[in-house]
Amino acid sequence: MDYKLYFEPICKTSKKFKLADCGKIDISTLCTTPRKNRTEKGSHLSGLYTEQYADVFFVKDGKEMIYKDLSSDINYKNTRGWAEIIASKLARQIGIKCAECEFAHDSDKSHGIVSYNFLEENQKLIPGYEILEHTYSDYFNHTMQYYNYALENLQKEGYIVNRQQIMFDLYKIIVFDFLTCQDDRHSSNISFVYTTLPNGKIEITLAPLYDNEFAFSFMHEIKNLRNISYKTFINENLVPMRFGIKNIFNDACYTPYECCVKEAKEIISFAKKDEKYKQFLINAIKNLDIFKVYARLEIEGTKMNMEHLAWYDKCIESKKYIIQKVLSQEKTDNDLIALGEDLGQSM
Repeated sequence: MDYKLYFEPICKTSKKFKLADCGKIDISTLCTTPRKNRTEKGSHLSGLYTEQYADVFFVKDGKEMIYKDLSSDINYKNTRGWAEIIASKLARQIGIKCAECEFAHDSDKSHGIVSYNFLEENQKLIPGYEILEHTYSDYFNHTMQYYNYALENLQKEGYIVNRQQIMFDLYKIIVFDFLTCQDDRHSSNISFVYTTLPNGKIEITLAPLYDNEFAFSFMHEIKNLRNISYKTFINENLVPMRFGIKNIFNDACYTPYECCVKEAKEIISFAKKDEKYKQFLINAIKNLDIFKVYARLEIEGTKMNMEHLAWYDKCIESKKYIIQKVLSQEKTDNDLIALGEDLGQSM
């Protein structure tokens, strides 16, 4: 499959562009099965599917899938679809559970992605803001700290919750979102799985990551990315994260670069309090590798445009640069000092 048409503006390709070229999976040829309310209907989970396709799973080789229409992104070179694909593979590189997705299309009507269903028959997906309603009710200003408070209240109500594990999983998401320049992680695309156990009790766990279409920010056409400083690249192209440990760094008085520094300081400070968190941070920074994803896609027959590859690499490297700058001030933790030195040598 030649995906080169993904990278041309529609104004240049409108005569030859065929939606049937947008992915190997044509959902119009697949059987369907009712969704059985395992995911709530409504816009609050629109990051997982498109409302038009909300009632059914599409079935391929015995696997259930949900379809997300991204046709509106055609003028932006399908960057949202690519971000979904790339982010799902990067997440699994560093041990983060993430919905597996592939390019797909609905005959000649639309194109987008399919996400494979990760829910069992006794499970239901609940958006994060419904969890937060037990303590705090702000859709966007959600933090790891507030989820901890809300889950503690749910424990008191009789739900089975391993808060320690969920907090660690949320920290993983924060690190991943920081490194992949995710600017749209809100309380609808951080979700939880409610599992009904044989004794009737409900166990709450963090759902696999999904809705990564705004990872790597909005892709601009920038030539000579290598010659642009990390600071300039960040200030001109990135925005603060929406989801953090204790703070949301979206104050207008900060530049994007200053926000990134504050985010990195919070991530590192939290990691220093727990060896497990610290080792995950070190592993993520060392092993997150866009070129391995590129190689895997090549093997699978999905070709990535080199401009895109350069952009993703610049996004990840700019965040590693911030981490290195913060770690250069580290005086006490030998593991983090060594990580900072390694990053400094590779920059």
